Amino acid sequence: MLKSTVRRRSPVVLVLAMSLLAAACSGGDDGANEVSAVDQLEPTPTPVPSQAPTEPDPADGSDDGAAANDGAAVDESADGTDDGATTDEGAVDVGGDADAAPTTPPDVDLTEPAFTERSKISTVGLDEVFFGMLADEAAAAAGTVWETDGATTSSCYVVTPANGPAGVSFTIWSGTVERVDVSTKLITTRSGAGVGSTPDGLRELFGDLLDETDPARVVFIPADDEDAEFRINFDIENGAVTSYSAGRLPIVDLDGCPT
Repeated sequence: MLKSTVRRRSPVVLVLAMSLLAAACSGGDDGANEVSAVDQLEPTPTPVPSQAPTEPDPADGSDDGAAANDGAAVDESADGTDDGATTDEGAVDVGGDADAAPTTPPDVDLTEPAFTERSKISTVGLDEVFFGMLADEAAAAAGTVWETDGATTSSCYVVTPANGPAGVSFTIWSGTVERVDVSTKLITTRSGAGVGSTPDGLRELFGDLLDETDPARVVFIPADDEDAEFRINFDIENGAVTSYSAGRLPIVDLDGCPT
């Protein structure tokens, strides 16, 4: 009788054991799913984007870079180094007009004459203004600001010193000073030749260094090989010099800018 009872209850025990085992297995799966969900929420490293440009791309004129980098723009304004704002302010200061009159540098005193009766013409320039100098360098050397009559081109134009004297002008060609023209008695050459000199007086000063092929334009040609590209041309009318020019070939021999 006892063995028969055990046999009948064994399937029940077996079923109960299997149910408990299944429940245990089911709880383990839920735990695995929860760990997987946590893993998915963990942050993953992302590439650091390169800093966007703060200036517009000159290739297409867009300002996308500046818009994309608002943080950088705030940082620049915080320490006062916003280059973009500085550039804009500079454009306003100069008016953005390429034809506007040149401003006077702070260290130039236009109340002092740029050239005086003590100034002298040589084959290489006038005082500290030498042929071949950049136009800005020449203005600084003379203590002046160049003025133009408005008839300028990108390659050749004539300037006069803002602080005089009248009767002195320079030809700028390809950015450099190439010639000076004098029509005033105030300024002479180092030898004393100038407006009012006669052909005989020029011969006494320069002798065989003069080319008088054209009696209306007597040319002084330096003897030194290192000065071979320089000339002084004296224009003669009614037996006297009315104006003269000094400079480098070929500009010094031209009447006006080359065309």
